[in-house]
Amino acid sequence: MFKAVAKESATDSAGFNYIQGNLKAGEAVCLSGEVEDVLNVYKKKGRGVKPQQRVMDYGYTKLETGFGNCKEKGYNTCAGLRNGAKARDKGDVRRVFGWTSRVGDGKRVGQLLDKAYVDGIIYGFAVTRYYDHEDSRAAARDITQRVQKSDDRYMATGADKPW
Repeated sequence: MFKAVAKESATDSAGFNYIQGNLKAGEAVCLSGEVEDVLNVYKKKGRGVKPQQRVMDYGYTKLETGFGNCKEKGYNTCAGLRNGAKARDKGDVRRVFGWTSRVGDGKRVGQLLDKAYVDGIIYGFAVTRYYDHEDSRAAARDITQRVQKSDDRYMATGADKPW
């Protein structure tokens, strides 16, 4: 998966043009940002990316910063992702991911899954690379436990086709 910020400068490159012109089955492009910005970049610069290969994410290294209550029109993380899920439901993007869930973010994980309707959550540490640690394992448990309690969600396996 190719990932870029949903700003025209990030997608104004030979690399982005090559990638979108050569995507294969099972590959996708992920743009980060508010759904309006993401859709605008896909419309103007990413016409070569089929809707079923379009992914968006939105978040902040510290999930609690600007998280909101999931009911705002936009900007705050939860509402921004909820708007992304609406675009997904219309077929404009295929998947929506939120980030970064850390240890202690269990309530926000629930809101992302149950109110923003994200497809997945990226977890780990705020400002360092991911590595195995009790805190990263705890952040993962917040997600897996919430999914296990759900009647309509499950953890993806290798048999799933994400795009």
